[in-house]
Amino acid sequence: MKSKVLLLLGLIMTVAAFPQDNKSETLSKFLSDIMAIDASVLNSSEPIGEIARIAVEQSAKNMELTKENIEAVLDEAANFNHALIIVGSHTIVMITDLNDCRQSGTWAACMPMAKGYVQKSGSLHEKQDYTNNIIGIPDQQTRKIYFFKE
Repeated sequence: MKSKVLLLLGLIMTVAAFPQDNKSETLSKFLSDIMAIDASVLNSSEPIGEIARIAVEQSAKNMELTKENIEAVLDEAANFNHALIIVGSHTIVMITDLNDCRQSGTWAACMPMAKGYVQKSGSLHEKQDYTNNIIGIPDQQTRKIYFFKE
């Protein structure tokens, strides 16, 4: 029993000695094809909020995303090389395929395939699914979409 406790303590100390993936670096790599972001300038605890501020400057166009304008916004996305959706300061989603979509009852639109990250309990969780399953249901949260040309 004592050896199991010592083994467990050793494992915990080993894990603690090696920091987990840096959220800022992970997101900087995720966005490297569409945005120039220096990971060292991002807030390490909440980098998505800062990415939203940078996206305003670097995007060709940005809009608020609502249930009322979702179809027009997705039509507009076809005119750009990349579309990035940010929900609050906790979710970031890149649309990967506008043609691969699934009808969403809550959004009343065919929502495209996407990939991204959701920050929960301080950790980033990678997601790949239809957009509505990552950004959630239409509610009072701020959802913005940023369009980028190459």
